[in-house]
Amino acid sequence: MSAENVGSGRIAQPILQKNLGLRIVALRRCKGWSQGKLASRLGIERSRLGKWERGLYAPSLEELAFLAFLLGATLDELVLGWETPPALLPPDQREQLARLLGGITRLMMPLTGRADQRKK
Repeated sequence: MSAENVGSGRIAQPILQKNLGLRIVALRRCKGWSQGKLASRLGIERSRLGKWERGLYAPSLEELAFLAFLLGATLDELVLGWETPPALLPPDQREQLARLLGGITRLMMPLTGRADQRKK
C-alpha cells in the first residue's frame, strides 16, 4: 500500500485486518516464533492471536504498539505495510567511515595498479 492510496480513499476494515494478520504471521515467522510463543510474550491466549493472524479481529492500539515492539517493526510497517527507510548515519560516524574507506582505498592502490596512475 502506498501513501497515495491512503489519501485517495478509505481502505475497507476487513482488508486492513487481513493484511495486518498476514504481516503478523510473516514477522512472527521471521523471528522463528510459534503462535504460542508470541501469544505468551504478548500476555494473551494463542487463540486470540490466531484470530488476529486470520484477520477476524484486530488488536487494540496498545496491543499493536507492543506487538510492533516485540516483532521489531514500526507501526507503519505492521499496520500499513510501509517499509521504513534505513536510518542515516550521524555526521560524525559518516566522517569516520569516509576516513576508514579512504585509508582502505590507499592501502589497496598498489594491489590494483592504480598507484602508478596517481603519481603521473
